[in-house]
Amino acid sequence: MNATVWKRTSFDAAHFLPKYKGLCSHMHGHTYTVELGLLGKINPNGMVVDLVELSKFLKTAVEDRWDHSLLNDSIENPTAENIAMNILVMARKWFDCGAVQRVCVRVYETPTSWVEVAGLVKE
Repeated sequence: MNATVWKRTSFDAAHFLPKYKGLCSHMHGHTYTVELGLLGKINPNGMVVDLVELSKFLKTAVEDRWDHSLLNDSIENPTAENIAMNILVMARKWFDCGAVQRVCVRVYETPTSWVEVAGLVKE
C-alpha cells in the first residue's frame, strides 16, 4: 500500500522579480510556507519515510539556506514556481532511497496564494 507523508515549514525572505513588470519588480518580502509531500510504499516498519528525515531536509535545504535572505542571491528570477522547482530538485536527490516514488512541493507566498509542483523521484 502507498501513502503520502507531508511536512510543513516556513521562512521569511525578500525577493524581487527582474523579469516582471509590476509591483513585484521591486524588492519586498514574504513569509513563505513550504509543504513537502513524499509518496511511496509503506515499508515493514509502517512508514514511507521517517518524519525526522523530512524535518532534516526542510531545515537544511530550505530554512538554513533561505530564511532571512534575499532569494535573488541564490535563485534566478525567484518566483514561487522557481522556488518550488529548486526544492523539488533538492528533494529528489535527498530522498532517492527506493521507498519514495514521487515528490510534491507546495510554496505559499501568502496564505491564499500558492504553487504546487510534483515529479517522480527518478525521471
